[in-house]
Order: sequence, then C-alpha cells, then structure tokens
Amino acid sequence: MSYYTEKQFTKEGKDTAETSVLFQTYFSDVKGQILEAGCSVGSFLSLNPKQIQGIDFDEESVKICRQKGFNAKKMDLTKKLEFKDEEFEGVFSSYVIEHIQNPLPAVKELKRILKKKGKMVLMTNDWNKTHSKNFYDDYTHVRPFTKQSFRQLAYDAGFKKFFVEHESKSFRGFGWIIRKGILKPKQVMTIQKFLRLIGITNNTIVLVAFK
Repeated sequence: MSYYTEKQFTKEGKDTAETSVLFQTYFSDVKGQILEAGCSVGSFLSLNPKQIQGIDFDEESVKICRQKGFNAKKMDLTKKLEFKDEEFEGVFSSYVIEHIQNPLPAVKELKRILKKKGKMVLMTNDWNKTHSKNFYDDYTHVRPFTKQSFRQLAYDAGFKKFFVEHESKSFRGFGWIIRKGILKPKQVMTIQKFLRLIGITNNTIVLVAFK
C-alpha cells in the first residue's frame, strides 16, 4: 500500500461528515451520474454509491473502493478516459490537479465526458496563501495553482461559464457536530457560506465550471 493510500485509509472515517457538507455545497442540485476523478479510498463515493463512481491511478485505492462495493476503475487522468462523450452530469476532483505536470489535456478530457449544462468542480491549495511552506512535502506535487491560473486553465479548456472561490473555513468540531446529529450537513453548509461571504476562508481554492 502506498503512503498516500494508507494515509487516506486511516483517516477516511473522520472525513465523511466534512465530505457530506462538500457534496451539499456543490452537488446537491446534480441529479444525474457524478464522476470523481481521483477517488482515493472512497470517502466521496460513500455518500451516494448509486450516483457517484470513481477513477484513480492508484491500484490499491481502487481495490479498497471495490471491496466496499463502490463503482471504481483504474484510469490515468492524463490519458483518454474510458467513457463516452457527455456521460456525466457532474465531475469532481479534489487535490489531484496539482499532481499533473500538464493539466490542460486532463481538464479538456473531463469537459468531454461532461454533459451539456453539467458541472465540474476542482479543488487544490492556493499557492498565494500557502506559498512554498509545505507544497513540496509531497514529492508527487508538481504544479501549484492560484485563483488566476485556475481561471486561465478553465478558459483554455473551453469553459465559458465558471468561477473560482476560496473554500469556507471548516472549524474543528464541525465534523463531530454533524456525526452527532446536532446539525445537518445542509445547516453547516449555510454557516460556511456565511463565513465565506465575510471572508473567513481556508487555503483551498475551488474551480466551479459549467459546460
């Protein structure tokens, strides 16, 4: 098992609540099939296995997903994906784009499999906020991004309607509050939306693009 897969595998339970807020924020309006590009061990897939399927380059990650009963396949995002044109209503990829030396062909490929009026959501760290502090602690990181470079990437990939924003800050305890049922993911989403509105955000930038 690779370092990254093992790291994700050991913390997956802690991430489920936060991931459900993420889904509510960006995909609650998506009714069709969603692809997660870089599904790791399946935290996002677990939210709705009938609606979400995943791909990952790491064979161990895919194996773990399949053992859980998720629809996951081994694919390389830098190559042509084994999907038809306009197959998905939503595409999600979190902390993957920074691992790709030439991201433009990969994003064009994600656009190809996205249905008309479909939504693509990409997430990564903002270099302008983190600088070189710990980006290269992961030796597989090769391409840092800023809000502006994210916009340029979307434009060059052929998207005409898109925006880039910082993810709202998630405070310690939000996940516990959701797991205990004190607040529902949708309620936490509303709180985080307000925090983002008043400028309380974290280091993550989110590209939301519509085909």
